Amino acid sequence: MHASPCLGAVFRDDRDGLDNPTIVREDKYALQQGVFSTFPDKQEHAMGDLFESHPVKPGLWRFCARADDIISFTTAEKLNPSTMESYHIFPVFFFFSLFLSCE
Repeated sequence: MHASPCLGAVFRDDRDGLDNPTIVREDKYALQQGVFSTFPDKQEHAMGDLFESHPVKPGLWRFCARADDIISFTTAEKLNPSTMESYHIFPVFFFFSLFLSCE
């Protein structure tokens, strides 16, 4: 997968050679960076997912795991993604909900 530049994501080293995408606030991408509407005081937001870079094609990434076991929503609901990951639904959901076009 490839992250849209409008997302403002940088992949930061996390552990075991895996990177955690972190969204960095950029005013020109305010419409695409909805996480900062939820967390207006933050300048960066780590997604909590771990990716490995493609061995030959720079800028392409493969989902490997979560950085933690629980996803917390603003509604105070919590989700353990292991059931979704076991059905391979999570990477598809993640791709379509996060990686948007600039246009």
